[in-house]
Amino acid sequence: MSKLLTGTLLAPDKLLVETIYNLEVPENSALDRSQGVEVSEEIIFPEYAPGRGHTWYVNPETGEQWLEEYERPLTPEEEMQELKAQNAQILLMMAQMQAAGGEG
Repeated sequence: MSKLLTGTLLAPDKLLVETIYNLEVPENSALDRSQGVEVSEEIIFPEYAPGRGHTWYVNPETGEQWLEEYERPLTPEEEMQELKAQNAQILLMMAQMQAAGGEG
C-alpha cells in the first residue's frame, strides 16, 4: 500500500513525519508527491509502554524509516495504574506478613 509521508525537513537525510497520506484513495491522487517521501509500507511501532513515546523519521533520499524513543510524562491514567499496582503490592506484602505470623 503506497503512502506519502510529509513533515518537517530537519536535515537533508532526516524528515520528521507529521502527516501520512494513503495514495491509493482517489481523493489523494492530485497530491504533489515531491512534497514528501513515497513509501510502500509504514513503519511498525513497538508495543505500548507507559512513559515512552516515539518520533517517526524518514530519509527523503533513501526512504529508510526509523523511530527514536523518548521519555514522556505519565498520563493521569498511567499514573493511576501505577498507583494501583503499588497498592496491590503493599496489600500482598501485608497479607504475606500476616500469614507468616508477623504483625500488620
